[in-house]
Amino acid sequence: YKDDLVKILLPPEASKLVDNISKVPGLDLLVDEAVKSINRAAEDAAVEAKPIFVDAVTNITITDGLSILNGADDAATSYLETNTSTQLTDAFSPKIGVSLNKKIIGNVSAESAYSSLISTYNQASLGGILFAKIETNTLAAHTTKKALDGLFLKVAGEEFKIRNDLTHRVNDILKKVFGEQ
Repeated sequence: YKDDLVKILLPPEASKLVDNISKVPGLDLLVDEAVKSINRAAEDAAVEAKPIFVDAVTNITITDGLSILNGADDAATSYLETNTSTQLTDAFSPKIGVSLNKKIIGNVSAESAYSSLISTYNQASLGGILFAKIETNTLAAHTTKKALDGLFLKVAGEEFKIRNDLTHRVNDILKKVFGEQ
């Protein structure tokens, strides 16, 4: 939530709605709470990545390892993304769904508030006649995708540091593997 590099905002197609709501005193708090909620949901789900990553790393073949070692600055990240995305999506989705359905203000969750807001907006648009209809009516799918994008962005950043900065090779394995390059 506090890291602008990976902070998840509301879906882009809702930006006009968000811009208009933010002009009304008090309603901008609802937008802020929704953004905070989707980021907290992604943070809650992130713990699911470790066992999936460990499993993927444990199953690296010699050929995969050599490709990663001799590959681009994001070769390991690409390997992880290719080999874990489906499992991560399956692990993140339910946890994010539960988090987004927690009550944040009164008896309203971020998911229900967003869904109601979009439904009302779409009705007011007369089915897309007055202004473009918003198709994304759930935060969970959007948040899951953005959480994975942010996760792999962070992994790629760490991989780049390990490959290019000796001080980030914090254990003997990293020193040995990347020191021989």
